[in-house]
Amino acid sequence: MKNLIALFAIVFALFSCATEEQPLQSPADSPFPVSGNSTAQNNEAAGTSWRLALLVEDGKDLTPNFEGVSFFFEEAGNLVARGASGELRGNWQLLRRSSGDKLDIRFTGSLLFSELNEDWRIVEQSKQRIVLEDRDNGQVDRLVFLPAGSQEQVASPLSNAMALNFFSFLRIGALRVGEFRDGNTDRTVLFQGGELRFSDLGQVQFLASGQSTQNGQWKVEFSNARVILEMEFPNQNPVRLLDEDWVLVELNEQRARFQEEDGSDRLVLVR
Repeated sequence: MKNLIALFAIVFALFSCATEEQPLQSPADSPFPVSGNSTAQNNEAAGTSWRLALLVEDGKDLTPNFEGVSFFFEEAGNLVARGASGELRGNWQLLRRSSGDKLDIRFTGSLLFSELNEDWRIVEQSKQRIVLEDRDNGQVDRLVFLPAGSQEQVASPLSNAMALNFFSFLRIGALRVGEFRDGNTDRTVLFQGGELRFSDLGQVQFLASGQSTQNGQWKVEFSNARVILEMEFPNQNPVRLLDEDWVLVELNEQRARFQEEDGSDRLVLVR
């Protein structure tokens, strides 16, 4: 009887080792660095850098947030996102699981780049394309990387013309708070003399004469029906009042008008 129990224990241990999460070595034609090669050689073989061509999560498209950002999958699991305003560093790892090979991506401290944090199922990996998916409760999230120099376009399942115009609105020059209502209270005066500057890598600054620069984060997500701007300014007055999910209700070349998603606050940004 003891021998039988011992045999079952050995079989169970072997099965567990075969199905648990394990690091996965890059195949020769993989876009990811192969252990033993230099970072420079690997990046050159992989097309030097990658651009994010599609990110759809929970039925919302976040792709335009990453315009102008280059991604570098480096050795030792370093993942570098580089834009005009600087760079962010995260981690990547190839994993083998019973459900299939996975690419695990992790960024910390970023409202925008945390959207990439997932153990993505690898649908396709080559030096021309990285296609990743995550399926949960019938929802399919999709992430696609293409070489930075590629002219290929990846069609989104979502379409919202106002969203694309809104990204241009945010990124062209400084914006002022033309109106801010906290419920029924007009607090616009708190933002007088200041301006918001939205840059890549999900960074936003509030600059006002005589005050230190206040740094925050932002991202935009859109569906077929609406566009939402989210901002975060940790523990900083007065811009912490803008820490909301703002639904875009009106947009033209000079102003964008928002309604708080789950409340009565109102915000107008003007050029």
